[in-house]
Amino acid sequence: MATIIEKETLLSGIVNALLVVLLLTGGASYLFLSHGTLLQTLTLSHVAVGICLDALLIPYIWTHYRRTIGYRRPVTLFLGILAIASLLLVCITGSYLALNGHQERLDWLPTLHIISVVVFIVSIACHLIHHRLTFPEKRLTRTSLRYESLTTLKKSFVRLMICLSILVGVLMLLESASPSYGDKPVQASYTLPYGDHVFRPSQTETTHNAFVDAALINDSEQCKHCHADISRQWLASAHRQAASDKSYETNINLLVSKKGIEAARYCEGCHAPVALLSGSLTPGGYHGGMAETDANREGVNCLGCHGIKQTLNTKGVASYEFGMHTPYLFNQSNNVLLRELNHLSIRLNPTQHKRDMMTKEMSQSAYCSSCHAQFMDESMNNWGWVQMQDEYTAWLNSNFSGHHEPDFAQEDIKQCQHCHMPQTPSDDPSATVEGTISNHRFVAANTMLPLLANDSVQLEKTIEFLQSNKMTISIDKPYRNDATRNSLALDERIRSEAIQPYYYYKGEKAKIQVIVANRGVGHNFPAGTIDINEAWIAIEVRDAAGKEVFSSGAIKEGEALDKGAYIYRSIPVNRQGNHVWKHDLFNMIGAVSKNFIPAGESDVVDFTFHVPFWAKSPLTINTSLKYRKLNLAYAKWALKDEYQDIPIVDMARDFLTIPIKDEQEVYSSALQTNATVE
Repeated sequence: MATIIEKETLLSGIVNALLVVLLLTGGASYLFLSHGTLLQTLTLSHVAVGICLDALLIPYIWTHYRRTIGYRRPVTLFLGILAIASLLLVCITGSYLALNGHQERLDWLPTLHIISVVVFIVSIACHLIHHRLTFPEKRLTRTSLRYESLTTLKKSFVRLMICLSILVGVLMLLESASPSYGDKPVQASYTLPYGDHVFRPSQTETTHNAFVDAALINDSEQCKHCHADISRQWLASAHRQAASDKSYETNINLLVSKKGIEAARYCEGCHAPVALLSGSLTPGGYHGGMAETDANREGVNCLGCHGIKQTLNTKGVASYEFGMHTPYLFNQSNNVLLRELNHLSIRLNPTQHKRDMMTKEMSQSAYCSSCHAQFMDESMNNWGWVQMQDEYTAWLNSNFSGHHEPDFAQEDIKQCQHCHMPQTPSDDPSATVEGTISNHRFVAANTMLPLLANDSVQLEKTIEFLQSNKMTISIDKPYRNDATRNSLALDERIRSEAIQPYYYYKGEKAKIQVIVANRGVGHNFPAGTIDINEAWIAIEVRDAAGKEVFSSGAIKEGEALDKGAYIYRSIPVNRQGNHVWKHDLFNMIGAVSKNFIPAGESDVVDFTFHVPFWAKSPLTINTSLKYRKLNLAYAKWALKDEYQDIPIVDMARDFLTIPIKDEQEVYSSALQTNATVE
């Protein structure tokens, strides 16, 4: 049976060999190597060796403690305890990093791991030196055991290095056997009807001036292994459904049937970047409106935003430069084990991943302009240049951008991301020190998509966003300047400062003013596809008995809005002057009207009605600002058999009670005098 010294000798040789290899692999990856296959294999090897050390460390410490418990050397003991404590801290922090990866909110943890390593090296060196200087000569008799320990260390180190070399070699061999990424289009016979540029009429560019391999950009499923919260939010978003949206499918198929699949490049840079960048938008290829395709399933996927390196301009139509990210080991592997190594490699050393996925522009409104601004030119409408939606310029002209003097709306600069990607609590690896992430639901004004997807949570959050007091509506009291009478001589300054009453006379033509204010929307209201969305003022006047006196803009679910309602929208027309109501914008050459409210401004709307003699006082006026994602005609045409009644949301409300009076007969002073004389 082995003695304690023999057990310690054996464990000491193995543990010391593991420590040396850990220092070599960790030091090399931290100090000398840039991102690449060798760095990642060394990092994975570092973790594997660390696991072995974790398994042997406690048995070694216990054995060493039992052998040295009788020594009476306080300094040596203290240095030994410090070395053991720091080594345990190294193992604990290393194990946590191996299991959970580097996290933004714990960005101090890797530093603590390295500091613990330094403390261990210094303390164990001092411990050994002090031990050699103070150990009595009479106890230096077991030279054979020391020799055996050194021999065990050498053998363990050699064997461990051989195993590591084999592991690194196998990993690098497997990686080299992985398929390489191409830069050719999916369809070999790629046509160029819009000029020499491969992506026109989309404004997209790539950093390498070529196509992007679909395998590099169409697998958002892999992102959820680390970013589960963000993935769940994105799955509910309009970004994810940008191509599978039934209305988009209808419109893109209409465009393709009229102008060919190449024309879809105009839309797909924003709605289905996988299809555009991979070169599938050519005869024989697929577009985002085709179900069961990668482009349809992914929509604006993770790399649809995080692969953008810079915004080329703020005119829109996918005016961004897309760049290839640097793949980690086994990025394309279908093997479950190798995929796990891929995820582990990213978690252990996410520096390159963050460098690829997070550009400085991502937090700026200009980043959003590449797709949330739009124009049409002659190549698409065979007419000329037409400006369409442009939320970026609308934001730029607002007080939120910080380029203008602040007024009542907002004094601080607010980017698009502040409203549409607010900070949300999460334990995601990318969470801030406060434990929050930018919400990837991208909540805005689309109530149709969550309705069709039966996503009650997203629908509720969208309605809550619409009703968050960013838009207000109010009724201006109809004060009467002629209502104050007095037989005394008064200073006109006093008369002008008197508070005037408000009321209506029976039988008179009444006028009421409604003020709609854009107080908190960072751009025009409404925004986006205002040719097919509906926002309007609903007003209803009833007397004390509940009888309707006047109404405008009141509709029921499933019914079309009456033509007399006051609507915020645009009416695009084609070259014949007909309304382009199907959102077939390639036929659009202009708009006969555009009605919207810029950020920080108000709209004053007059309504008139006759006060009937039968009305009982007082009149109650109720008004509201209503919103419906799609107008009825377009919704039924675009959604087809998937059509459902789209919710009508009251964004703001106000009411006012106004008395009714009988108007008194008025006689002239002359008539009054004659009557007195008679």
